[in-house]
Amino acid sequence: MANNKTQKVHFVASGDPEGFGAKAEQQALRELALQPLVAASLEGVPDTVFVQVSKAIPELQWPDVLRLAQLHNVLYRIIRKWQNVVENGFDDCPPGAQIIHDYEVNAAVAGMLQRKHSDVLSMVAEKLAASVSSVAVLKSQVLAERYWRGQEERVSSDIDFLIKLSDMPAAVTAMEDLGYRPVAQRLNALSKWRYPDAKFLPPVDSPSFPMVEIHWLAAYGFGTRLDTNQLLDRAVVFTRPDQQKVWVLEPHDEFLMLSIHGAKHQFERMFWLYDLVLLLEKESLQPDLLWKRAKEASATNVLRYTLAQLEIQLNYDTRALLGGSSERKAAAPFVLKLERSILTKPLWGVQTKLLRMVFNLMLATSWRGKAHYLYERGAAAVSRFLP
Repeated sequence: MANNKTQKVHFVASGDPEGFGAKAEQQALRELALQPLVAASLEGVPDTVFVQVSKAIPELQWPDVLRLAQLHNVLYRIIRKWQNVVENGFDDCPPGAQIIHDYEVNAAVAGMLQRKHSDVLSMVAEKLAASVSSVAVLKSQVLAERYWRGQEERVSSDIDFLIKLSDMPAAVTAMEDLGYRPVAQRLNALSKWRYPDAKFLPPVDSPSFPMVEIHWLAAYGFGTRLDTNQLLDRAVVFTRPDQQKVWVLEPHDEFLMLSIHGAKHQFERMFWLYDLVLLLEKESLQPDLLWKRAKEASATNVLRYTLAQLEIQLNYDTRALLGGSSERKAAAPFVLKLERSILTKPLWGVQTKLLRMVFNLMLATSWRGKAHYLYERGAAAVSRFLP
């Protein structure tokens, strides 16, 4: 489903090779160089397109582009594509073997860390499965195993699980048995209004272990909430490479969960969109069912926005999912302009917070959803003053 049309890149320098400069300069580097390069790295895109996009990036700017790719968790995909292109006879494809080798070493180190995290995931998944009524793995290394070509391609800094809120006391006990330490402020009586999860710090004697997050909401925001009980009831079994069987979200639910999560962050990191492309390439999603579940979760605006991002950032053809009823239309242009304003502003500025609030209200599907979002924000603000 990937579009094969090429894009001409008018590249501008980042201005600060150490820190990528200001957010606006980072965003320019992403839009003018990294996005076309990542789009050209998709499966099914001809080698000639990747070569053309690569040659449009000045030689001196390749280190910046690859470091930004590493930040966006798409570096290994670009390396793999480059290797395939060179093996197919395009020996002159930038950036050259030495630069690729340097970054390939970084990717290999990240891969070793992911394999260690994977062992921890197996341990925690087994413990939780024996302790709670139902549990599913969210994202993490399992998503890399399902859709990517290896754990080293998708770097995860933590491990996520979904359980029912009623199972949280048993989950806390299970995690403490493993030496994990709960972050106390996330477990107070009203924390469910402020947080959709509980975080657990690594054991004192194993500080290199990843943090674990146990969610009682798979995704929320924009006045939307995916029903945890229904998600767990529809979950499917996935057999991992080590033959461990774990429960994961059904593909339509997975797509919606990843869409809501990415939209909450304006898809600041490109691998969140790559997750969705790889899911679409492997699974045969039914558009009617996808939109039905989005409507049930009051997430139709989020779905429109996500599909627009796939078109804009990865040049990915989403017409098969957009076609049909009148509600399946592209995201409003104002929403896309608002998103770009957020991505170019300082992360924690007052203006950024206000823009994010307007953005979230725009993605809320109904007036009821908008009211629900404002209620959640108010409850979260109140919870900050509670012990």
